This record gives sequence, structure tokens and C-alpha cells, in this order.
Amino acid sequence: MCTYLHGPRQGGTYYFRMSILAALRAHFGKREFYFSLRTKDPVEAKRRVLLIEAPRHVALVEQAEAELAGQQCREASACISASRSIRGHDPWAV
Repeated sequence: MCTYLHGPRQGGTYYFRMSILAALRAHFGKREFYFSLRTKDPVEAKRRVLLIEAPRHVALVEQAEAELAGQQCREASACISASRSIRGHDPWAV
């Protein structure tokens, strides 16, 4: 069974559910992706998850990870250049 597929709940509808990594929760503003697949057929629900929803949401998470990594690199390089400029400054020079 696919780990992103949950259900059936009341009424027999299947749901997509995927947790979000703790480091990315602030980016998405939630702990997990969770929504109805709008089908009661288990074969159709699995098809929708495997072909449509899972790849789309995995791509969103990978994009957010790349943005976070880029932001961390920019912050680190800003800290490094700031520390270099402080080291080059002689506070006792007139």
C-alpha cells in the first residue's frame, strides 16, 4: 500500500496525506499536506496518488529545500564577509 494514501474515511472517500519536514514547516505554514482525492475507488485513489499528487508535492518540497539551502548559503556568506570586514578594521587607529 502507498504511504501517501489514507482512507476510506466517513463516506468511503480516500485522502492524500504527506508530512512536511520540520525544517520546512515554516515555509509551508503547516505540518502536512492533507486533502481529499475525491474518489471512493481504491484503484483510482492509488492511481491519483502515484501519478499526480505524490510527484507534485515531492517536487514542491524539493523546491522549498533548495530555496532554504540557497538562503542559508547567502546568510552564511554575509556573515563571513561581515566578520572579514570587522577583522580588517583596527579599532585603535585614528
